[in-house]
Amino acid sequence: MMKDAENVRVVVRVRPLTEREECSGDSELVSCQGDRSVQVIEQHGRGRPVTGTAFQFNQCFGVECGQEQLFERCGVLSLLDHVLDGYSATVFAYGPTGSGKTASFLLPAVSRIMRAEKPPPGRKAAPMALILSPTRELTIQIYNEAKKFCYLSGIRPVVCYGGADIRDQLCAARH
Repeated sequence: MMKDAENVRVVVRVRPLTEREECSGDSELVSCQGDRSVQVIEQHGRGRPVTGTAFQFNQCFGVECGQEQLFERCGVLSLLDHVLDGYSATVFAYGPTGSGKTASFLLPAVSRIMRAEKPPPGRKAAPMALILSPTRELTIQIYNEAKKFCYLSGIRPVVCYGGADIRDQLCAARH
């Protein structure tokens, strides 16, 4: 769990090989060495793998760690609670396309919003989560995924980005 004095934590998860990687005979090139270190295995041609550089992090999770367990143990779920209480937080995720980055933050956010206290009747809707992204294209991709995750949930995602009519975007956000 995060302590109040911590501002930045770097957490790494070593993902399991995909089915495609296993079928092609690939082997794992990164492994956790305890809960704070990741070891890179270097391949030298067709020879034996050689232990390479070790990297230190605040926390490391191996291939056996599931998504929910990861979120609980690294503090992301508690960050979402703080955000819903009005505090600011940032989670940065890095990984290849299709690795589940968007789902990793959208699903817990949608889940927490659904469990949050509902506003009194007659009160206008208010934003309960804000997701920022660096490009319009990524913003639209995240919005399209959010619409799928929120389908029939009563949660309505709204997208705002530069280069489009601000009046239309504000109108969508208000209704």
